Amino acid sequence: FSDLIITNSKFEKNYIKNKFELNNVICIHPPSIKNIIKKKTNNHYKKKHNIIYVGRLSGEKGIFIILKALKKIKDKYKFLFNLYGDGPERKSIEKFIKLNNLNKMISLKGFVRDQKSIFKNADLFINASLWEGLPNAMVQSINYNVFPICSNAPGGNMEVIKNGKLGISFKTNDTNDLQNKLIKFLNKRFKLNNKLRIQHLKNYTEQESNQRYLNIVNNL
Repeated sequence: FSDLIITNSKFEKNYIKNKFELNNVICIHPPSIKNIIKKKTNNHYKKKHNIIYVGRLSGEKGIFIILKALKKIKDKYKFLFNLYGDGPERKSIEKFIKLNNLNKMISLKGFVRDQKSIFKNADLFINASLWEGLPNAMVQSINYNVFPICSNAPGGNMEVIKNGKLGISFKTNDTNDLQNKLIKFLNKRFKLNNKLRIQHLKNYTEQESNQRYLNIVNNL
């Protein structure tokens, strides 16, 4: 038996505690960001919405849920959807884009190391995962003041958006619900509460994560 179990999300902590009736479980969020960007950004008006996905192109990430939802609204709303990342679903995604004539509005950017270039012009970040650990890219999107829409999948999604105070959630694996939430965002152009955003992000900094691990080591 372990003296201490550390999880990267409160969801996992509560799951392990309840499933195995353990009390020696704590949550330390991963160091998703180095510094908090306190300046408000992305407040300028744009006719065409810049929507992004950041992560692995794999089945559990629910990318086709996003693609199908965007396909349904493409004739009513102007947007660009950029996918950053790579993975086994890339060819299937390319095929879907081609078959549905979405080449002018959806682009596969591959792996990009520079975070600023990914987030600086984005208006909306989408996470459609079927399950998650702790979504680092969504923390980063909030840090760059990019509004997130995410699935309410098992894992850390809901705690990252502070249960709807810093983003919108939709039902996992539900294209229609995502479509409705996209329309809601595109019509109202929601912005993040800057004070709440900064306060919440303190939980995900390198300094906070490192300090909590150091405290554990010092108490051994």
